[in-house]
Amino acid sequence: MLQPEHAEQTDRYFRAAMAGIKGFGLRYGRYPYRTLTLVDPPTARAVRAAWSTSTFITCGVSWREPADMIEGLEGVTVHEFGHQFWMHARGNQ
Repeated sequence: MLQPEHAEQTDRYFRAAMAGIKGFGLRYGRYPYRTLTLVDPPTARAVRAAWSTSTFITCGVSWREPADMIEGLEGVTVHEFGHQFWMHARGNQ
């Protein structure tokens, strides 16, 4: 779920999510769900909106950060994926 004004960030979100799935999978075991929903909140709320639960994470674009910062879009996406992976995917088995 993507804000229309962030449409050009689509590939970045998908690459980050796939990197999280692959990286955690190689290290800790296969992601046990068939879906993962990413929500891109409005930019004004992006800094405070990162959150995760089973198969669902919010992460956001902050236009104030350089694209290569670790806490940028990719860093936040993988970070939030890690929360839901550990707390819900691994913790529920």
